[in-house]
Amino acid sequence: MRETMPWERQYGESHQAFEAFHEYCLLGNSRSIRTLSQRLNKSVPLLGKWSSKWKWQDRVRAYDNMLIRQEMETAKQEIAEMRKRQIEIGKFFQSKGIDAIREKVKNEDKLVAEELRDLMNLVVKGMQMETEARLNGLDMIGNKEDGERNDGISDERRREIDDFFSK
Repeated sequence: MRETMPWERQYGESHQAFEAFHEYCLLGNSRSIRTLSQRLNKSVPLLGKWSSKWKWQDRVRAYDNMLIRQEMETAKQEIAEMRKRQIEIGKFFQSKGIDAIREKVKNEDKLVAEELRDLMNLVVKGMQMETEARLNGLDMIGNKEDGERNDGISDERRREIDDFFSK
């Protein structure tokens, strides 16, 4: 049998007492026995008795902490998803810029200075986006050893860029 969580109905707690506790939890920052009394049309002494008997203060603290943990976990997941999207967008920009330059070189098309600058800006912006997204993710992983690259660009991507520009 699983352990009853503090915000769940406790063994022996009446349905009415638990419903009052539940409403008490939902009051959030305006939480008080007097406010709950007005909302439920129940007497302050009765709610005070239930609160003491069923340790509402401890239970509501556990409830609030659980909500905060859930919010933080959701935020961490959303940040990780955002970082993945930013990395993919950065890689996409790099790839499109490099592909366009390669196509021009392959077809021996004349590269106009402005066009080359625009394509290089696309590549560089993509690299910056990928790097920033990866570096932001490294804060949770830890630091690299001295002398080791820590710019978030994969070795494969670095070789591809180096190979292209060494031609």
